[in-house]
Amino acid sequence: MERKSPITHIAAVFLPVRELARSAAWWSDLLDLPSPDAPAGAVYALPIAGTGLILDPNQYGFPHLVMYGTADIDDAYRLARERSYDIFHNLQRFSNVAYFNVFDPGKRNGIMICQGDDAAEPAAASGRCPIRAEVRRVFAHSDDVDETAQWYGAMLGLAPGARSLAEEGCELRPARGALLHILDRRRNPIPPVYYGKLGASVVGHPMFELTTPDLSAAREWVEAKGGEIVATDGGEAGRHFYFRDPDGNTNRVAEA
Repeated sequence: MERKSPITHIAAVFLPVRELARSAAWWSDLLDLPSPDAPAGAVYALPIAGTGLILDPNQYGFPHLVMYGTADIDDAYRLARERSYDIFHNLQRFSNVAYFNVFDPGKRNGIMICQGDDAAEPAAASGRCPIRAEVRRVFAHSDDVDETAQWYGAMLGLAPGARSLAEEGCELRPARGALLHILDRRRNPIPPVYYGKLGASVVGHPMFELTTPDLSAAREWVEAKGGEIVATDGGEAGRHFYFRDPDGNTNRVAEA
């Protein structure tokens, strides 16, 4: 019998940004969050509930990372070694956090597996923003949806019933936080992104999905804040649009 996985949920998405203070102000304004003071640390976590959004200038020029949470980093590291995961950054320990990094099959997506305090206190919003300050879905890009879904399902210890088919691939439901959407790269309307530090183009956008009860109002809001609408799509998955932030990160807003 396969042992229970200590890796349980999507803790956060790291967004590569050029300038931390500017990007923190832009995303806070977009999601109607309190305007932050000048960020004192190396990264800035937006004050939202559930799966977090972490702005990271150290990641700029590279594809983004998705952080998966665990309550036992040592057991998670043992599992990764037992299953011969592609570990590209070995286990690191600090006073309040411990983590390591792996690639998923095909090296399509970079992953951080982390033990730490990932529960943010959500900030109160004014109610003006038509977009909910909560990540509903995180995307993992794949050439082989079945293989990728099986890998993530095993990593998260999910039963077969936690997996469902979707128009563009399939979807997994972790124990808490955002859904994991395995996106068939052939059905992705967003083209590859060129990363100068890698010297290569990578299919890595969209990164995540936000939701809104009013798609037209959400689109107008994004445009008013300086976001670039790059694609619209209907389809069986529901009405949605894609937007790009000032740092070139493309994400999706869906009506729900």
